[in-house]
Amino acid sequence: MSLYYSPVPYGLNDVTIPEPGGSFSARIYYPSEEVEVRDVAVRDGVYPLIAFAHGDRRAEPGLCPTDRTADHKKWGAVLHLLARCGFVVVAPAVHDVVNDVERTAERLETAIAWARSSWSHREVIHQPPMVYLDPDVMAAAAPGMSEKASQTARLVPLGFGVGPDTRVFLGSPTALGVVGHSWGARAAARVAARGNVKVKTIASIAGSWDENSSIAALTGSGLPTLLVVGSDDFLNASYLSGLWPSLPIPKHQAMIQGIGHWDWFGPFGGIQPCDEAASGPPCPVAWQAASELLVAFVTKYLLNNWWRPPYLLGSSGGRPPFLNWFDNDGPCALKVRWNDPTASANQGREGDITLGNWTAPSPW
Repeated sequence: MSLYYSPVPYGLNDVTIPEPGGSFSARIYYPSEEVEVRDVAVRDGVYPLIAFAHGDRRAEPGLCPTDRTADHKKWGAVLHLLARCGFVVVAPAVHDVVNDVERTAERLETAIAWARSSWSHREVIHQPPMVYLDPDVMAAAAPGMSEKASQTARLVPLGFGVGPDTRVFLGSPTALGVVGHSWGARAAARVAARGNVKVKTIASIAGSWDENSSIAALTGSGLPTLLVVGSDDFLNASYLSGLWPSLPIPKHQAMIQGIGHWDWFGPFGGIQPCDEAASGPPCPVAWQAASELLVAFVTKYLLNNWWRPPYLLGSSGGRPPFLNWFDNDGPCALKVRWNDPTASANQGREGDITLGNWTAPSPW
């Protein structure tokens, strides 16, 4: 069930994942019902899995903290909403391998496999087999029913006819999406192309599509894609138009005016200019816009909620609640375009929208 319109609190686990020759750290975000965050109980349910790869900032001495080893923990402003809306996110540390697209792809695959096999809450990223709940059998077994089966019988109305098979701990893995920032986006696409895990969606934030195998992986994937970038990220923004004709359908692209390559953390986010006097980006909610676009995209394609609009944003009277930032009197402007056969005719299966006062050159 989608939590798109009813987000819950989220929790996170910081874990260590073994790999050949060593180990690496990762952060896992997940839905919860507790207002605290660290290591809280997971919310009952079954959730798709998202794997996220951060980018490389070795060439950015003006960004703090200078220690890059915890960069996988710095993307909570964008990623936490995924957990609140019914997804589990695993974000491994890739600072030591991110300059090698294949090694980063391997790291993502290792994190995905570990989350599914060894994470303490792994049952929520598996779809348990369903069984027919025969009312006569359930009634006859009630006195001696195990506690777990008894809970299932109470939670699943018999009138639905089916319920999870409580004899099986893990069923098949839930749907998987991959997301990356900068060079991490290239590795996300390579995970889809390598075929070691089955991927259903690819998304990028300021993706650096400057490497042939990754471009081929993205355009040849046959998967729904979402590419988000800032207009001041000149090089990576330039990839949008060149990639568009070759991207598989459905496809979505978004550009936020005045946003640079590292402007996705908000004023209290994890990665900031070291110069505290430096002016921030003109749109202070770029992190929220990216998060909302990403949440709608994966809700649409991983949960088969085809009725999510192709521009991936809700109305100002519902979700999301930040669109007043993008009116003509606000400091933010956003362009979104799409080719989406699942869209309704009145929304347009191909189209684009502009929110706010766009003054930069047209991105497409």
